Amino acid sequence: MGVLIRALEPEEGIEHMLQNRLTARALRGRNKTPPAVLPRAEDLTQRERHKLLAELCAGPGRLCHALALDHLMSGLDLIEGETLFLERGEHVPASQLVASPRIGIGYAGAWQEAPLRFSVLENEHVSKPWPWRQGRGGGGGGKKRQKTTV
Repeated sequence: MGVLIRALEPEEGIEHMLQNRLTARALRGRNKTPPAVLPRAEDLTQRERHKLLAELCAGPGRLCHALALDHLMSGLDLIEGETLFLERGEHVPASQLVASPRIGIGYAGAWQEAPLRFSVLENEHVSKPWPWRQGRGGGGGGKKRQKTTV
């Protein structure tokens, strides 16, 4: 069985993650040939830093860049692993969990509307559209999606 982790709320190593994201952005489209000078997290303006922090690990691409994950890490054991692993976090009451349809899977037929995208209510570290803002102008375009608390 596998689980696709699409976002996380960073608590530790944030400066390192910021630098990883900046480096990944600088290398994008350059066939991994580094530019003459890589951007540094400490050189960001306050506005640039705030924007980058707000979306630091929101979405699978950003999450992989922030944690410096690549395809070579596919299949790692996240429970017993030593290189990459998950730790037990704080308990989240069921009343604070939200299930909604996944986004960007138009090819999935009947599964497109299945509530298989899980997040913590009002936690904005997930990628947009935020399920709890659907129909209220804050969650992106398209048709309204039903939110379900699990």
